[in-house]
Amino acid sequence: MESLGGQLGIVVENLEEFGRVASNLDIATNIEANDIALQLGQITNIMDDLDFTTFEQFGDSLVRLGNNVAAQESSIMNVAQRLAAIANVTSMTTPQLLGWSAAIASTGQRSESAATAISNSITGIGKAVSEGGKKLDAFAKIAGMSADEFKAKWENSSSEALEAF
Repeated sequence: MESLGGQLGIVVENLEEFGRVASNLDIATNIEANDIALQLGQITNIMDDLDFTTFEQFGDSLVRLGNNVAAQESSIMNVAQRLAAIANVTSMTTPQLLGWSAAIASTGQRSESAATAISNSITGIGKAVSEGGKKLDAFAKIAGMSADEFKAKWENSSSEALEAF
C-alpha cells in the first residue's frame, strides 16, 4: 500500500501513516486494500485539507458513516472520489465531502450518476452565484433566502448553502 501511495504522490515521510490507515480501513470496511489506498491517495491529491495529519480522522469518519447511514463505505468512497474535485473548487472541507457522499450514497443510486447529478447542480449554482440574475433568484427562493443572502452563504460555505435546499 505504501508503494501505491508513493505512486500517487504521497511524500516519503508520510507513506507509513498512509499505509497504516489504508491497512486499517481494509480491515474495518468492505473496501479492498488496494482500492482504499488508491481512493485515499487520489482524494488526498485533490482535497486541500486532507494530508497525513488527518488520514486517521478521515478513516474514523468513513467507518463511523458506514456504520450509521444506509450505505457501505465502498459506496461512500466511490461518491467522494467522484465529488472531490468540485468539492475542493467550491471550498468544501473533507468532512463535508464525506458527509455529502454518505448522504448521496444512502439514496441507493449508482455513484456515477448520483455524483454527476450533484456535480452538475453545484456547478450550476456556482455559475448562478457568479452571474447573478434570475437563476440566482430561483436558487435563493428555493433556499428561502434573498439572492444576496444566498450568494453570501454560498461564498462563505457552499456546503451550508446546499443544506438550505
